[in-house]
Amino acid sequence: MDGDLGFWTIKPDQMQVINPLLILVFIPLYEVAFYPLLSLIGIRRPLQKLTLGGIFAGLAFVISTIVEIQLESTYAVLPKEGEAQLRIFNGMNCDYRVQSNIPEHADFTLQAMSMFEEKYLNVKGKATYTYTLSSTGPGSDCAVSDEQRTFEVEEEKQYSYFLRKQNSVVSALRYEDDTEKSSKGYPVYRVLGNTATNRTVVFRDIDSDPFDRHKNGSYVYDLVESYPSDYEIYVDGELSLTYEMRLGGVYAFIVSDVDGLITEPIIVTEPNSVSMLWLIPQYVVMTLGEVMYSITGLEFSFTQAPESMKSVLQGCWQLTVAVGNLIVVIVAEAKIFDAQKWEFVLFAGLMFVDMGLFSILAWRYKQIPLKNYDEEDDANATLPIDQKDQTGLDNPAFKKSSDE
Repeated sequence: MDGDLGFWTIKPDQMQVINPLLILVFIPLYEVAFYPLLSLIGIRRPLQKLTLGGIFAGLAFVISTIVEIQLESTYAVLPKEGEAQLRIFNGMNCDYRVQSNIPEHADFTLQAMSMFEEKYLNVKGKATYTYTLSSTGPGSDCAVSDEQRTFEVEEEKQYSYFLRKQNSVVSALRYEDDTEKSSKGYPVYRVLGNTATNRTVVFRDIDSDPFDRHKNGSYVYDLVESYPSDYEIYVDGELSLTYEMRLGGVYAFIVSDVDGLITEPIIVTEPNSVSMLWLIPQYVVMTLGEVMYSITGLEFSFTQAPESMKSVLQGCWQLTVAVGNLIVVIVAEAKIFDAQKWEFVLFAGLMFVDMGLFSILAWRYKQIPLKNYDEEDDANATLPIDQKDQTGLDNPAFKKSSDE
């Protein structure tokens, strides 16, 4: 998600602070405001509050589903079973005509310093496509042989070819690509170099310390995860480009010196466009339910338990939390659904069904009156003086030891 606020960028990890902050705010608010308001509409009993807290949790998952549906349009398209992906990066400052047997791409133009991509190639196992290149631009630097070449792809994988000049010959360098967004939400980039001599490429974060990435000659850098920021890109100490990398984006930077020094940015996967602030409503609703359910549940399990089982009931309450976490882990790790939204739908449905059954049980429950714990327990109380025996003891069976 996009954390850019204009004056500040929210990091994905920073959003997790919202939940504990809201808990600290909501706990006193419940006592002074929320519970008095709920009593006006007849919600006074602990079991009623528990049911409402569970419903809030289900509503939070519904909100998560809606947000996830909006996010799906920004996700990278990854090859599924029976599919492969092909990308061609042109590192030359020339347009090329490509004639191939790639389905629906028999004849197309690969523009200078640009990218061609096909995300939906139907492939079973491995496939090979043939192609020929012909230059549509003037000059000897753009000249290529008319020999037949091949693109090789594999099912459920992404392959990229980088056209560059090596030893005065234009050839295509093949590598396995990865266009998936970073799991941390940060921008990811790689450098594609088409240089005749050794070059040093420096990405300098304008807002923090610089860091260097460099390799000799024609090269394909590994993917690098970075922070969202504005960057100055220096080649051999000369400022070549100023560019902003945003959260969730996957970028390729072509550095070429075939016809003057050029650095061209290419967006491989679009950066996040849905604001991270849309997470706040679900955090608020979930925390409302969490505070109402957890605190009320702990209080209820303690006050309604028999004297000898209060600790046991507290342990059982914690056990239910562990079982709930286990269900989440099983569903997430089993990968029952292809899309995250269906997990949220499942959790929302389970919460609503659970609260429906819980409300039926709560309706039939006979609550035990609260005991006044300010008074001493009967077990610790002493008898009045007129009920003591002649020795002044509460327990007439007590015998003082001769050693005392």
